[in-house]
Amino acid sequence: MKQILFSLLALTCATVVSAQDNPLMKCAVNDWAKYLVTTKNETVPLMSTKDRPVWLAVRNADKDFVYLDNYSMWGNSRHAAGGSPHHPSHERFEPVPDIAISTPVEIVSTLKETLTINGVKYECTKIVRKIDQPLDDKKLVAAWKGTSTLWICDKLPLGLARMENVCETRSSKSDKGQKITETWVIAEFGFKNWK
Repeated sequence: MKQILFSLLALTCATVVSAQDNPLMKCAVNDWAKYLVTTKNETVPLMSTKDRPVWLAVRNADKDFVYLDNYSMWGNSRHAAGGSPHHPSHERFEPVPDIAISTPVEIVSTLKETLTINGVKYECTKIVRKIDQPLDDKKLVAAWKGTSTLWICDKLPLGLARMENVCETRSSKSDKGQKITETWVIAEFGFKNWK
């Protein structure tokens, strides 16, 4: 019985480790993905959006450093909206902009799930995560408490097929906080052909 339990525990741990492998290790310069982002803000409904396009494109890539540019729509044209550095060889994959790499993340579950993207089926690893990030005014880190579910697929350029976040956030001690549900769904993507 002990041997069976040990084998099950080892299998579970292996699943968690492989699910947390950083997919940015495989990306190349000019890989890109377009996501449609839907946000429901229960606290400030006017800040809610539906199918807001967001593009992520790889500017620099090697095994130790990846830089992603972020683009959004302003009016009728696409404009740069900042970027983010990543260190995939020694950091976990963290696609949620407001969650610091130093914040502990609890893996609630991992399982295989197939998603259909533009008529093509992709096998993904679905990772349900629980996060309780405290407010840190000195480091400009917002409070973020809730769940973040990722669908990771190594056949996609940036690894992220879908993301669902349900959280309460607070940016300062005087901030009363906001309750937010956010969904990112990949709509288009390409390898080494960003324009």
